[in-house]
Amino acid sequence: ASGSPIQGVTVSVEYPSTNASGQTVWNEVQATRATTAADGTYTANVPPTPDTRTYVVGFLAPGFRTQYFDAKSSREAATQVSATFAAPRAGVDAVLTPATQVAGKVRAADGSVLSGVKVTAVVLDPAATGARRDRWVTLKNGGNDVTTTTELDGTFRLDVPKDTPFRLSYAAAGRETRYYPSAVEPDEGQN
Repeated sequence: ASGSPIQGVTVSVEYPSTNASGQTVWNEVQATRATTAADGTYTANVPPTPDTRTYVVGFLAPGFRTQYFDAKSSREAATQVSATFAAPRAGVDAVLTPATQVAGKVRAADGSVLSGVKVTAVVLDPAATGARRDRWVTLKNGGNDVTTTTELDGTFRLDVPKDTPFRLSYAAAGRETRYYPSAVEPDEGQN
C-alpha cells in the first residue's frame, strides 16, 4: 500500500454465516480486533479452524471510508483470504480515503430494533424531472452505491464522501420506505 500510515485503524477478520432467519451474519474471528500501529502495520490473530475457511478483512477508521481487502467497498465484494497461526498471510493492506461516517440504529415505532434494513444515502439529482421521489438518486462513491444493511442489533455505519449533502433512506420488506428522520417522501426528509 502507498500513502501516509494511519495509526488506530481497526482491522476486522470475518466470515459469513446464515442465521435462522436466513440473513447473512458476519462473524469476527479475533478475540480482540487488531489495530494499526504508528507505522500502519498490524497483526491479526486468526485461530485455527478445522475447515478451509476464508475470511474478509476490513479496515475501519473514523474520518475514512471503510474498506475491505482488496480495495472493495463491501464485505460481499471483498477478496477473501485464508490465514492461520500456522500459515500467516502478508500484504493484506488498504489505502483509506477520507469520508464522513454516519452511524445509527434503526428502530420500529414500538422501539424494537430492526435488522436487515437497507440504509442508503440519496442525493438530489438536479437534472431529473418528474415526481419528487424521482429526483433523488443513490449517492455513488468511487462508482459504488453508498448503502449498507443494518446488523442484528439494528446498527449501521455508512461512509459518505466528504462535504457531500445527502439524505438517508430506510427500506425493508413489508415496510414503507422512510427518509431521515421519518418522512415518507425524500423532499420532506432532512440532511
